[in-house]
Amino acid sequence: MKNNKGFTLIELVVVLSLLGIVLAGVLTFLGYFLGVFGDTKARTIVQDDVNNVLRILANDIRSATKPDLTYKSIVIYKANDESHKGDRIDIFDYKNNKYYLISYKYENNVLYRGITDAETADHIVKATVKYSVLLEGIIHPSESELFETDSEIFEDLTSDPKSDRRTIKINLIAKDKEGKIKKPVVISATYTSRSKGAP
Repeated sequence: MKNNKGFTLIELVVVLSLLGIVLAGVLTFLGYFLGVFGDTKARTIVQDDVNNVLRILANDIRSATKPDLTYKSIVIYKANDESHKGDRIDIFDYKNNKYYLISYKYENNVLYRGITDAETADHIVKATVKYSVLLEGIIHPSESELFETDSEIFEDLTSDPKSDRRTIKINLIAKDKEGKIKKPVVISATYTSRSKGAP
């Protein structure tokens, strides 16, 4: 009788084929979970960035003060015209004997923020602001099916136009720069200014 030690060529081919099928399944499964992890990580980063922007905006809106008795503490602009909805918001503040203008504007998928100060109300109302990038990857609400076509980033919801307190809604839709997330982060928030009157 022959003593057969080892594997035949057919046995080796069958085992290697089965091993290849199992490895392909494991790698596919692993690749899927790595993709989900990458999407979740990128989404978390974008969500943190949007929340930071909203925190800054909330602080500015809540501390808004009218620069004088004839001007609102918060003004929204649509294409440089004052409106109740728009892509630019000017927030006035008064502290430490100085007037401040904090302005946010949306342009080409970027949200900008600028701040300037002046000694008098007349100067702050006419002041110009130098903007810097606050957040990239912003999608305008009118470009998304998640909002109505006439939606804007900034909306004044104040029911009484003569009220010193302003209620502002902010609609932010953001994606990551690298395009890793499949669905954009969408957050709407509403803030009301606390201050009343002019200094």
